[in-house]
Amino acid sequence: MTTYKRYQTPLTQIPEDELKLVAQFIRSEFQSYPSDNARIKAYEKAGYSVISNPESDIIVDLIIDALEEQKPFSVVRIGDGEGNLMTYLKYPNTPVLDQYVARAIITMQEDSFEASKLSLLLIRDLMNASARQADILGVRGIWGAYRSRDDERHKSFDDCMTLLKEEVRGKSGLFRATHYTLNLCQRGDVRGATVASAHLYIAVLRQLSKLVESSKAILLITSHKECADIFKERWPHKPIHLILVGNNSKNQTKPPKQPKFLLRLYKNLPCDLQGTLCLVGSGPWSEIYCSYVKERGGVAVDIGSGFDIIRGASTRPIHNHIQKNYPDALPPDITREQCSY
Repeated sequence: MTTYKRYQTPLTQIPEDELKLVAQFIRSEFQSYPSDNARIKAYEKAGYSVISNPESDIIVDLIIDALEEQKPFSVVRIGDGEGNLMTYLKYPNTPVLDQYVARAIITMQEDSFEASKLSLLLIRDLMNASARQADILGVRGIWGAYRSRDDERHKSFDDCMTLLKEEVRGKSGLFRATHYTLNLCQRGDVRGATVASAHLYIAVLRQLSKLVESSKAILLITSHKECADIFKERWPHKPIHLILVGNNSKNQTKPPKQPKFLLRLYKNLPCDLQGTLCLVGSGPWSEIYCSYVKERGGVAVDIGSGFDIIRGASTRPIHNHIQKNYPDALPPDITREQCSY
């Protein structure tokens, strides 16, 4: 998983009118869905099963069923970075902001490229296709680490403008991702999927041993080679494979003009991944990689920064919450002695 660098958007590059439109959009989100429970009910009304608890055993059971039946399956999670890319030019009258935040999230990745307007459209459509193909869709806005499901939140326009200006890319991406995934489901575009919290990797880590034992083989798609060593030490009887990503542009003076890393990953995937658990952590590219894995018959699970937890690193504010409230998020027989969080 990419370790994000803080990216400060120069507000002078984004027209004030566009910022006002997005701030008003954020305010309308608070008005329409003041609590997590309100949004959960909206998903359920649209006909979807919702697992708001990110440590739910049901998430793991669904993945195990797919592994044992050797059924193609994908678990993708949509956060602020994915929201920046999936909604590029999807909302009216914010073309400058859309282009800026999309390029910002791409620049933050270890695997990046010089994004043209055409390539941004292509990436957008690839990511939307991945979401539509998902069997479990991890979304924001149905679980919060520091609030209950019924906590209501109300923000004025000025509050939302201040919130947005603090971090344009992150906040616009978060609220658009939250709105857009619900809108996809309300239109019926994500057919047959289960909706879960975007932090579902907590459940995956809690029962990682059970998942590994239910699989024929393990494929790790990550920039952290040490995670493969950890898996091989813990499960020497299981075939453990690694496709290393995120290190392709470290020695380049500037990023390539095209996202050739997508093609490289596609070519490196085995042709037959039936019964294989593929754990993926590659920033917003994870969604696209999950669709590639599913196409080859595998079970793809985007665990994102879960790879950081496995290797004993704390790289997100949520990791402190996991350490405190989910002490068994990492099975004790993997790296408990090594992990300091």
